[in-house]
Amino acid sequence: WNRDTQLNEQIHVKQVAKRLADYFKALEDFM
Repeated sequence: WNRDTQLNEQIHVKQVAKRLADYFKALEDFM
């Protein structure tokens, strides 16, 4: 478990979280 892998994991989690946030925002706008 090196630092680069950890950094990539954090970036991936942030991207997924942003995509989820955009998805829920779109759902709210749609409702």
